[in-house]
Amino acid sequence: MKNLILLIPIFFISCAGVKKVDGCQKDFHLENSECISNTKMVDCVENFKPYNSDFVKKKVEIFWDKKWTRADDCVSKCKDGYIRTEYGCEKFKHE
Repeated sequence: MKNLILLIPIFFISCAGVKKVDGCQKDFHLENSECISNTKMVDCVENFKPYNSDFVKKKVEIFWDKKWTRADDCVSKCKDGYIRTEYGCEKFKHE
C-alpha cells in the first residue's frame, strides 16, 4: 500500500486590533457576567409637557460610559384644536 498524504487547508482567524476590556470585545462591557453592547434603545423620559399636549413616545439610544447615560426627554405634541405658543398649547381661535 502506498502512503497517502492529505493536504488540509488550515485557516487562522486573527483577533489583532480587537481590544478586550473585562473579557469583552471593544464596544461591549461586562454586566451581570455577560458581555453587553455599549449602546441600547430605551423609551424616552416623560419629563415636562405643556397643558393640552401629549408625549410623543419613541425609543432613544443611550450609551455606556462606566454607567448608562440618561435617555433623552420625550417631545410633546399639542392636542387637536390646540397650537404651540410661547406659553404652551393654546386653543386655536378662528378669526
